[in-house]
Amino acid sequence: MSLLVLILIWVVIQILNSSYLLSYLLVLTVPGHQMPIVTTLTRLFNETSDALGGSRANPAKRREIEDNSKRLGGLFAKLNSGDISKNASDKLLQLCQALDNGDFGTALQIQVNQLQMQIIVFTCVKNSIKSTF
Repeated sequence: MSLLVLILIWVVIQILNSSYLLSYLLVLTVPGHQMPIVTTLTRLFNETSDALGGSRANPAKRREIEDNSKRLGGLFAKLNSGDISKNASDKLLQLCQALDNGDFGTALQIQVNQLQMQIIVFTCVKNSIKSTF
């Protein structure tokens, strides 16, 4: 094989492994009103990844970047497929608007409120399961 073919194969492998390409493909059909979620979270991911060292990050930080990428890709896939409730979408939009405005107090409060609601629901489900056995 020529050097050019080997380089092309390497480039294709890098593209297929690229979370950026995956994320891009996952947002092709996200509804327009939800695109601010994609824009804000992509910007936040890129800023965070750069702060962690990006491609030069140590292995632990690199795993953190990859984990964040997978989670973000999962969210984008759900947005793309319409598998997000209106309530969750609205909360994400509020969160992203607060982040875009630099209002981190509001962003944190939105996140805390959502976590508290999840704990309440989880506790109810857990108690229901326990009471049936």
